[in-house]
Amino acid sequence: MSNNLIDEERNELIRCINMHNDGTIYRQGKLFSTDQNYYLYDVGTGKVIILDNTTYTIVYDLLNIRNKVTYENFLLNDKYSLQALKELMQIFITESLFQAYPIDKLYNSSHYEFLEDEINNNLQQIILELTEKCNLRCEYCVYQSNYKIC
Repeated sequence: MSNNLIDEERNELIRCINMHNDGTIYRQGKLFSTDQNYYLYDVGTGKVIILDNTTYTIVYDLLNIRNKVTYENFLLNDKYSLQALKELMQIFITESLFQAYPIDKLYNSSHYEFLEDEINNNLQQIILELTEKCNLRCEYCVYQSNYKIC
């Protein structure tokens, strides 16, 4: 099967497997679903990608299965079709997914002493993320079933 992946797709899959094995992929994305679709939220780009059942399974395994895998074992997995792997790797490449910057520093409790000053003077961006409690039903949410495009 590996002969059918082009070099770029193979390299992307190897990059993702390496991130999986070294534990850095877990903070790269979040999977969620509605009654109609599966989605991947990419932390680095802020993009939400629609997935089908097979590509969802591949990403789920990359993000959630804690066992280390090899490229060869990943290709031999019966749950994944070659076409789904190719499509997913092309999406990862074209959309620049799973490339969030590493965390520079962790903050301790004393960090909060200067929080107001940081917000008032040094704030460059705010990132809002969905939580496990989000039900995707806010009327302004594009994933809500009655969302109307203006």
